Amino acid sequence: MPPDLSYEQATAIALGYFTAFAGIVRTGAVKRGETVLVTGTTGSVGSAAVRVAAWKGARVLGTVRSSRDLGKRDDLPMVEWIDLEARPLPESVRELTGGKGADLILDAVGGPLFEACLKSLAQRGRQIAMAAAGDPHVTFNLVKFYHKEACLLGVDTLKLSPGEAAEILKALLPGFKEGIFSPPPLSSLSRGTRPNNYREINMDFDRDDTAVVFIDPQNDVLSEKGLGWRAVGNSVKENKTIENMERIFKAAKDRGFEVFVSPHYFFPTDYGNSTDPSRPKK
Repeated sequence: MPPDLSYEQATAIALGYFTAFAGIVRTGAVKRGETVLVTGTTGSVGSAAVRVAAWKGARVLGTVRSSRDLGKRDDLPMVEWIDLEARPLPESVRELTGGKGADLILDAVGGPLFEACLKSLAQRGRQIAMAAAGDPHVTFNLVKFYHKEACLLGVDTLKLSPGEAAEILKALLPGFKEGIFSPPPLSSLSRGTRPNNYREINMDFDRDDTAVVFIDPQNDVLSEKGLGWRAVGNSVKENKTIENMERIFKAAKDRGFEVFVSPHYFFPTDYGNSTDPSRPKK
């Protein structure tokens, strides 16, 4: 663990920097002097990705939804910003790169930006897919894709082994020691903190821009019939995970907050070579 980070900070960096490094370095194989485009740049993964890319000596282009967002990330001076509202993404990328395009694109948005990113690639460019906002089904011109000799790569950090994950975290350590990487701002709550105390640490919630999102609540680990129950069942019972989820659902609804569930679909190959449709899915 980086010596200057608390345990809470070290935990918070995992999603952003871990995922960013897996995409930019481990899968994307970024090289010094290349041009890297990152979408969703103001988010956790996107902001970490531009730092990782710049650390590796790349030129970094980043996107914002509109000019109103340009002043929100003054902590990312290495980024050349692209306003998606002002003009199409491929036009902006071609202008900034003298018509060449980006050598590597990390698309942390997916869906609506997928095809625009492909059009922004340089000849023999690589595009990393790691998100699917909105409809996960996309289309693109296959002829133009193969004539460009482009490469489309997927990243799923859940598929990494503990050893592979440890190697990524080890590779990130120098960036934190050198002060190049920084953890996101945190507000801590002790166990037993009452909801009324949230305002004391500036956690104000507005129904217009706040929702409760449960990410990947898999039956395989929440059901006694699930494949992972043997490994995690005691912990689920001890921590009353299911009961607490229900409490959160009810509390959010009672207070007028929207509740969403972001599911993960188990493909048949996730169960080895099984294609048995009777195998459990979420």
